[in-house]
Amino acid sequence: MKIFAIVVTWNGEKWIEKCLSSLMQSSVPVKIIAVDNASSDRTVSIIKEKYQSINLIETGSNLGFGKANNIGLRIAVQQNADFIFLLNQDAWVDKNSIENLVKITQSNEAYGIVSPFHINGDNTALEYKFIEYIQPNVCPGLVSDFIMNKLLPIYETTFVNAAAWLISKKCLLAVGGFDPLYPHYGEDTDYIQRAQYFGFKIGIVPSVKIWHDSKILSWTEILKNRKRMLTIYFSDVKSIGGSLRSNTLIFLKRRFDDLTSHLLFRRFKMFAYHFGLCWDIIWQLRKISKARKISKTKGAFL
Repeated sequence: MKIFAIVVTWNGEKWIEKCLSSLMQSSVPVKIIAVDNASSDRTVSIIKEKYQSINLIETGSNLGFGKANNIGLRIAVQQNADFIFLLNQDAWVDKNSIENLVKITQSNEAYGIVSPFHINGDNTALEYKFIEYIQPNVCPGLVSDFIMNKLLPIYETTFVNAAAWLISKKCLLAVGGFDPLYPHYGEDTDYIQRAQYFGFKIGIVPSVKIWHDSKILSWTEILKNRKRMLTIYFSDVKSIGGSLRSNTLIFLKRRFDDLTSHLLFRRFKMFAYHFGLCWDIIWQLRKISKARKISKTKGAFL
């Protein structure tokens, strides 16, 4: 059985030793690919000095999360990988994390992507965003079963971020890689939508843990992040669960309501900012339409 782990790095010297060392101590053999997005700190030199057995790929520029992962995914496909484990540079696993995820996936083949519980970097609580992915409306039964001490091996969820994903070979060959339409953020939302389109379930395994030392962003910070807001808008329109026409009309209706509200309350800067975002989406509708068509083909973007 071939298991590949892919870690995309960018100025990650703070975590990289903890991340890569944890993968190298895995109870099952893992072939590690590190794809560096032109780090300006010591990330690359640390990998070259201390992890010479790792396949390090230097992109020469910041390709973003999705495009960089695609480089590793192509190698995994070419080398006939059975499972691919995506891990953020600011995350780490314990010795049995990957082995247990593989075993549970093998027993639940309907699941194309599975993820463990995400604990914060201080090991004091759940990672703050992960709490959203186990709410009853997103992941039915998990919280209740946890409280009642009758946990199942795996629970279906509508979304879990790509900080730690185990992807099956069958899922990868069907879904393909990440859509390069997304420069940063939103790639995992789109990938899950496509996995579900091809009939795969997304699962959370409560008996397995990883640690994710992520930065907490307030909604205000997210709203001010133009790239992040664009990807949210992209996802609304591109979603292959509905037609492009319906998605676009719903998107425009919601944005019109938001823009009207900004005008009524004299938030002119916010109006100009969000109008610009809307215009960008409208301007790129042809590109979004093309990406939707490609997304429905097997092995897209690889």
